[in-house]
Amino acid sequence: DRIRPLSSYLVDLNPSSDRYVSKVIGDQRVYFDFDKPVGKQKLVLEGSYPNSDSYVRVEVSEDVLNNNVPKDALPIGFRGPDFLLTSGSIAKGNGLMSGTQTTALSLLNVKQPPIPYRRNLKVSTAPTANTSLYWGVQTSLSNNASLLNKGKKVNSTVAAYTKYFPNFRTGKVNAMTGSNPGAAVSTSNGVIDCDLFNNSGFTLENIRVTYDTSKDIATTAPFDGVHDGLASWTYERSGSAPTHTTSKTRAFDPAKDLDNQSLRNLFKFTTILQGGFDGLNIFNKPATRMDNGSAVSEMLNSNRGLEQGSTVAGFRKAIAITENTADVDIKLLAIPGMRHAAITDEAIEAVKNRFDALYIMDIDSYDNINTLLTSSAQTHHILNTVTAFKARALDSSFSTCYYPDVMLDTGDGNGEKELPASVGALGAYSLNDRIGFPWFAPAGVTRGVIESATIPSVNLSKKNLDDLYEADINPIIKMPGRKVFINGQKTLQVKHSALDRVNVRRLLIHIRRQVREVANTLLFEPNRDSTLQRFESAVEPILQTIQEQAGLDRYQVRIDSSTTTQADVLNNTVRGKIFLQPTRTAEFISLDFEIQNPGTI
Repeated sequence: DRIRPLSSYLVDLNPSSDRYVSKVIGDQRVYFDFDKPVGKQKLVLEGSYPNSDSYVRVEVSEDVLNNNVPKDALPIGFRGPDFLLTSGSIAKGNGLMSGTQTTALSLLNVKQPPIPYRRNLKVSTAPTANTSLYWGVQTSLSNNASLLNKGKKVNSTVAAYTKYFPNFRTGKVNAMTGSNPGAAVSTSNGVIDCDLFNNSGFTLENIRVTYDTSKDIATTAPFDGVHDGLASWTYERSGSAPTHTTSKTRAFDPAKDLDNQSLRNLFKFTTILQGGFDGLNIFNKPATRMDNGSAVSEMLNSNRGLEQGSTVAGFRKAIAITENTADVDIKLLAIPGMRHAAITDEAIEAVKNRFDALYIMDIDSYDNINTLLTSSAQTHHILNTVTAFKARALDSSFSTCYYPDVMLDTGDGNGEKELPASVGALGAYSLNDRIGFPWFAPAGVTRGVIESATIPSVNLSKKNLDDLYEADINPIIKMPGRKVFINGQKTLQVKHSALDRVNVRRLLIHIRRQVREVANTLLFEPNRDSTLQRFESAVEPILQTIQEQAGLDRYQVRIDSSTTTQADVLNNTVRGKIFLQPTRTAEFISLDFEIQNPGTI
């Protein structure tokens, strides 16, 4: 039950301080504003301070923001968590659940048990206390009523208290209530005060401590043979810890006891984060996984929502957000494990519309009876997989795919795990860019190696390789004495040209992004010959560098009056052309662009 903090900070509640909690940890959140009309929905950034923590952000009350909280205030506890409302006469109605009156009345016999709080710090009958333990929510489970801290198992019921239940209904009472300290007890609702319900309001002031003759805290034992020091401390959930002169115990007094710095580490506590909602159906376990199987089920069953199902709709909306170049800057897109056309087709179109990113797609696999693979018990059938993929008739130089999945050593001591091909491909791309450049082919036994992979999930024959490559599926293979590597670099473009190769498409993506950066520095400059010359002069070194790094055989930049007409000048538009001949190709590619607004090249 030892707590290992993921991160720790020295903070205060003074908005003017350099250690102000919001300033140190961060209070910003980015969300997609679904409340706006579809055409006006966008990413919104809220908050004043950037987040420095990978796990949490801070929300402070208006009182803190308005300096109504003493600057030397310390956290001493937390409000009782939200809880399920089953008490009071209102539970007898149909406000909470439909069904017969008998069914509804059964709620009166149900009560949510209290969330477990640590009772003491004792770990042996000696008695001995463990000073590294935290007060507050206890997540360990013990089967020893005398030594509540000896259990090593995780109390899984604690996670249940973090669950989300709707609390936004207005016509009927909500299933869950809370965040309402001071709420009155009533016949209709029963006890709804979050602090009073199960005495769930937590404060360190409920700890019964031992003291010596001067009323100072005593941690050692015995003291006059009366108590066992720290091992005698207890948390009184009812809140009653009056001074007892015989047993020499009293309630913890922050104003007095925290003056002793040696004691401060004994008064630490943990709590839970509650109520987060991911939009998934908690009553359907497969749906909560939000994996490809969930997407398949949603698209096969109208009662699961089809395109409006939580998995499919969620991924499609995420892809739509990613498509917006003004909000999201990416060079590669992968959605590992998501293979259904309802999702992958959207991703193909999104990167094509962006024009500055490549999509690494995972594909469906089929077995020998042409059934979609949904479990490890089925056997891969390469020809059926290829036939099904070709039937989709995909055509895009901004997308590529790989097959099969790969077995990777997870590095955590749990052995190998099968991961989607896109995960392995990303590893190969990383290696390629680390030892070379994006315009080098991420394939072969040097730059196409998937370093952490042990074997492909399927062994491919020579005919399998030919069938896959003919269908524009890049095989992942392992040869004797070699590591697992990618044996191809085709895009999904049907027409045979330089753009049916991954390295060429990535070359053009790189150039487009570099030229865009130059263009953004010239926005709002006068549209005249000198500006065009500056633009051309800034683009030239970019292409020269790529040529020197074996990305281009030849190139030509044309940004002048022949590409930008007088009508363009009047419309505040600059147009240009870049002619490129990628290395080892016999054709030129014309890269046309125009500049009107930031990031629109």
